[in-house]
Amino acid sequence: MTDLTTPFVVGLDVDGAGAHPAAAAATGLTPAETVGAPRLARSVRRAENAGVTFATFADALLPAVAGSPGSARLDAVTRAAFVARTTTTIGLVPQVPATYPEPFHVAAQLASLDIAAGGGRGGGARAGGARGTPRGPGGTPP
Repeated sequence: MTDLTTPFVVGLDVDGAGAHPAAAAATGLTPAETVGAPRLARSVRRAENAGVTFATFADALLPAVAGSPGSARLDAVTRAAFVARTTTTIGLVPQVPATYPEPFHVAAQLASLDIAAGGGRGGGARAGGARGTPRGPGGTPP
């Protein structure tokens, strides 16, 4: 028999157009629109209205690519704090890389998100980074 008391939790990664390499082309949006704030806020509000439990925000330590407006974006905590004021029930979980920042900086960022959101939000620290990201300050990519 199925246990109906277990909550059903659904999370959604709201960054970019999707994981598939051709997802951005299918949207018809420019690269800057794909990672822009209005689209991000709209995506999170739609997810909240659909009953999604939480939304995640990925972070990358890679620098912006010159001439590519879609590669430059704010960090995950800042984006989560931006959409926090437009939502009420969805959990916001930024993935914070712990490669460079000191732990107290990460804690301060997540505390600020909690204040901006009015509580009930989360955060996830992540060791390491994307392919090509140096393993430490001044390091070379693997």
